Amino acid sequence: MKYRPEFPSRFGSIEDARAFCVKFFDWYNREHRHTGIGLMTPEMVHYGMASEIVAARQKTLDHAYEKKPERFVKRPPTAPELPGKAWINPPAKPEEINSLPRIQAVPSFPVFETPRMTFRANPCL
Repeated sequence: MKYRPEFPSRFGSIEDARAFCVKFFDWYNREHRHTGIGLMTPEMVHYGMASEIVAARQKTLDHAYEKKPERFVKRPPTAPELPGKAWINPPAKPEEINSLPRIQAVPSFPVFETPRMTFRANPCL
Protein backbone atom coordinates (compact mmCIF):
# COMPACT_ATOMS: atom_id res chain seq x y z
CA MET A 1 0.00 0.00 0.00
CA LYS A 2 2.97 2.27 0.51
CA TYR A 3 3.52 2.25 -3.25
CA ARG A 4 -0.09 3.12 -4.11
CA PRO A 5 -0.53 6.89 -3.77
CA GLU A 6 -4.29 6.62 -4.29
CA PHE A 7 -4.63 4.52 -1.10
CA PRO A 8 -5.98 7.06 1.39
CA SER A 9 -4.43 7.56 4.82
CA ARG A 10 -7.96 7.68 6.26
CA PHE A 11 -11.45 6.80 5.15
CA GLY A 12 -14.55 8.87 5.83
CA SER A 13 -16.56 5.85 6.96
CA ILE A 14 -16.58 2.07 6.98
CA GLU A 15 -18.66 2.19 3.81
CA ASP A 16 -16.00 4.32 2.10
CA ALA A 17 -13.30 1.87 3.19
CA ARG A 18 -15.24 -1.13 1.94
CA ALA A 19 -16.01 0.49 -1.41
CA PHE A 20 -12.36 1.42 -1.93
CA CYS A 21 -11.00 -1.95 -0.80
CA VAL A 22 -13.24 -3.97 -3.12
CA LYS A 23 -11.53 -2.34 -6.10
CA PHE A 24 -8.09 -2.24 -4.49
CA PHE A 25 -7.97 -5.92 -3.52
CA ASP A 26 -9.29 -6.98 -6.90
CA TRP A 27 -6.39 -5.09 -8.53
CA TYR A 28 -3.89 -6.35 -5.93
CA ASN A 29 -4.85 -10.01 -6.37
CA ARG A 30 -5.57 -10.12 -10.12
CA GLU A 31 -3.39 -7.49 -11.82
CA HIS A 32 -0.44 -6.47 -9.62
CA ARG A 33 2.63 -8.61 -10.29
CA HIS A 34 4.60 -9.21 -7.12
CA THR A 35 8.39 -9.53 -7.21
CA GLY A 36 8.32 -11.84 -4.17
CA ILE A 37 6.35 -14.45 -6.14
CA GLY A 38 8.23 -14.35 -9.43
CA LEU A 39 6.33 -11.44 -11.01
CA MET A 40 3.07 -13.38 -10.73
CA THR A 41 -0.24 -12.21 -9.36
CA PRO A 42 -1.52 -13.89 -6.19
CA GLU A 43 -4.40 -15.25 -8.27
CA MET A 44 -1.99 -17.00 -10.67
CA VAL A 45 -0.13 -18.66 -7.81
CA HIS A 46 -3.22 -19.54 -5.78
CA TYR A 47 -5.01 -21.22 -8.67
CA GLY A 48 -1.98 -23.22 -9.80
CA MET A 49 -1.22 -21.38 -13.03
CA ALA A 50 2.31 -20.39 -12.01
CA SER A 51 4.24 -23.40 -13.38
CA GLU A 52 2.60 -23.08 -16.78
CA ILE A 53 3.30 -19.32 -16.87
CA VAL A 54 6.96 -19.78 -15.88
CA ALA A 55 7.35 -22.37 -18.67
CA ALA A 56 5.74 -20.04 -21.23
CA ARG A 57 7.96 -17.15 -20.11
CA GLN A 58 11.05 -19.33 -20.40
CA LYS A 59 10.03 -20.45 -23.88
CA THR A 60 9.70 -16.79 -24.93
CA LEU A 61 13.09 -15.94 -23.42
CA ASP A 62 14.73 -18.93 -25.12
CA HIS A 63 13.27 -17.82 -28.45
CA ALA A 64 14.58 -14.27 -27.91
CA TYR A 65 18.03 -15.66 -27.09
CA GLU A 66 18.06 -17.81 -30.24
CA LYS A 67 17.19 -14.82 -32.41
CA LYS A 68 19.60 -12.29 -30.87
CA PRO A 69 22.11 -13.83 -28.45
CA GLU A 70 24.20 -10.63 -28.55
CA ARG A 71 21.48 -8.89 -26.50
CA PHE A 72 22.29 -11.18 -23.56
CA VAL A 73 25.87 -10.45 -22.59
CA LYS A 74 26.58 -12.78 -19.67
CA ARG A 75 24.28 -15.77 -20.17
CA PRO A 76 20.97 -16.90 -21.62
CA PRO A 77 18.00 -15.28 -19.83
CA THR A 78 15.91 -17.14 -17.28
CA ALA A 79 12.38 -16.46 -16.10
CA PRO A 80 11.96 -15.45 -12.44
CA GLU A 81 11.54 -18.49 -10.22
CA LEU A 82 8.77 -18.94 -7.73
CA PRO A 83 9.83 -19.19 -4.11
CA GLY A 84 9.11 -22.46 -2.34
CA LYS A 85 6.97 -20.57 0.16
CA ALA A 86 5.92 -16.94 0.50
CA TRP A 87 4.59 -15.72 3.85
CA ILE A 88 3.49 -12.43 5.29
CA ASN A 89 3.26 -13.99 8.76
CA PRO A 90 4.96 -17.38 8.71
CA PRO A 91 3.49 -20.00 11.03
CA ALA A 92 5.33 -20.70 14.26
CA LYS A 93 8.01 -23.40 14.21
CA PRO A 94 7.14 -26.48 16.29
CA GLU A 95 9.75 -25.58 18.93
CA GLU A 96 8.22 -22.08 19.28
CA ILE A 97 4.64 -23.27 19.80
CA ASN A 98 5.09 -24.04 23.51
CA SER A 99 6.36 -20.50 24.13
CA LEU A 100 3.27 -18.87 22.57
CA PRO A 101 0.71 -17.34 24.95
CA ARG A 102 -2.33 -19.48 25.61
CA ILE A 103 -5.62 -18.15 24.25
CA GLN A 104 -8.68 -18.46 26.45
CA ALA A 105 -11.79 -19.93 24.86
CA VAL A 106 -14.36 -17.35 23.77
CA PRO A 107 -17.73 -17.87 25.43
CA SER A 108 -20.53 -18.75 23.10
CA PHE A 109 -23.40 -16.31 22.86
CA PRO A 110 -27.09 -17.13 22.56
CA VAL A 111 -28.53 -17.31 19.06
CA PHE A 112 -31.77 -15.55 18.21
CA GLU A 113 -33.66 -16.62 15.12
CA THR A 114 -36.34 -14.79 13.18
CA PRO A 115 -38.07 -16.07 10.04
CA ARG A 116 -35.51 -14.22 7.86
CA MET A 117 -32.30 -13.88 9.89
CA THR A 118 -30.19 -15.38 12.65
CA PHE A 119 -28.51 -13.12 15.20
CA ARG A 120 -25.75 -14.04 17.60
CA ALA A 121 -25.89 -11.89 20.70
CA ASN A 122 -22.46 -10.47 21.39
CA PRO A 123 -22.05 -8.19 24.40
CA CYS A 124 -18.71 -6.95 23.02
CA LEU A 125 -20.36 -5.02 20.19
